[in-house]
Amino acid sequence: YSVIPVGPKMCVDPQCSFREVLGSPEFGKRVLALHVDEAHCIAQWGGKFRPEYSDLEAIRALLPYRTPVQVTSATMPPHVLKLVHDTMNIDPTTSFYLNLGNDRHNITWEVRYMKAGRPELDELDFLL
Repeated sequence: YSVIPVGPKMCVDPQCSFREVLGSPEFGKRVLALHVDEAHCIAQWGGKFRPEYSDLEAIRALLPYRTPVQVTSATMPPHVLKLVHDTMNIDPTTSFYLNLGNDRHNITWEVRYMKAGRPELDELDFLL
């Protein structure tokens, strides 16, 4: 497989068979990188709500040393980034940070007043 999308629970739960595969040296030597999308969830969901998000560093311990890690999010302010670095055991002095911002020329705010009551679908045609 080229990409194996899995949830955190499959990777950190000792009862899950995928964790055994993840820790296999044969599997590990074929892993090119670990990618965590929506990494802000580590801060927002970790702890009591979804504790496996707080244990994602355990995945790194199962993979070969120096397996590249990529964490992405469109909503990661500095305090959340620090928590993600700490949780994933990412050294900020040896990592690369790219912030493209959220100012996009093709996205604009627009306020439209709609008729009172339940809107008719044709009032939403401007969205298409």
